[in-house]
Amino acid sequence: MKMTSPLCAIPLLIALFTFGCKDKKDQTPEFGKPAAPAATSDIKPDTAGGKRWVWSPDGVILREEPKRTAKQLALIPRGEEIEVFSAAAAPPVADTVSGDAGHWVKANIKGKSGWVFDFFLSSPPPADALEYGVPYKMKTGPYAEHHFFTFKRDGSASYGRNVCEGFDEQSSKFTIRKGQIFIKDATIKLEIHGHTSLLMVSGGEEIGCGDNMQGAEFEIPPKR
Repeated sequence: MKMTSPLCAIPLLIALFTFGCKDKKDQTPEFGKPAAPAATSDIKPDTAGGKRWVWSPDGVILREEPKRTAKQLALIPRGEEIEVFSAAAAPPVADTVSGDAGHWVKANIKGKSGWVFDFFLSSPPPADALEYGVPYKMKTGPYAEHHFFTFKRDGSASYGRNVCEGFDEQSSKFTIRKGQIFIKDATIKLEIHGHTSLLMVSGGEEIGCGDNMQGAEFEIPPKR
């Protein structure tokens, strides 16, 4: 009986291995490609309802039905307060708008009811996003000794302004979206750099006496 050389079997084994792997989907992410976004169904709606305010600089559109192509009833401007129906009264409808996953929720504003996309509404701040109840100070500069921002878990905030004659304190509401803090009654926007560090992205002219504090860094000073 003629024996087959082991070397002759190598091409056959390679072919079998390649054929067997063809139908298996490669789960390794391609280098340089971002991870796939979370499915819309993974985003849980806020079911309680109640008062919310619009944080988007462009406002939010009130629509007749819970879909992007529905008739526009009104443009609700930034900072406006609205009343959102509970999920029991009007079940939210999952959707993605401009790449942002969220839900259409039924809302009422000044007697007019319709549907708005909840990504553009305020929501309770994440429990681990910031240090709450502790003032953030300017990291360096002439105002480094002053308290500028203090945030609370209930979504309220206080911030200091240099009004040339001294500092005064303002109270407002805030929300957090995509790692940024939006303050309701101002154009102030802060980028979160870890729990204890913030970067001024916009609105710097609102807290400085003629000084544009864009790019200023704020921190909770380390304990000594």
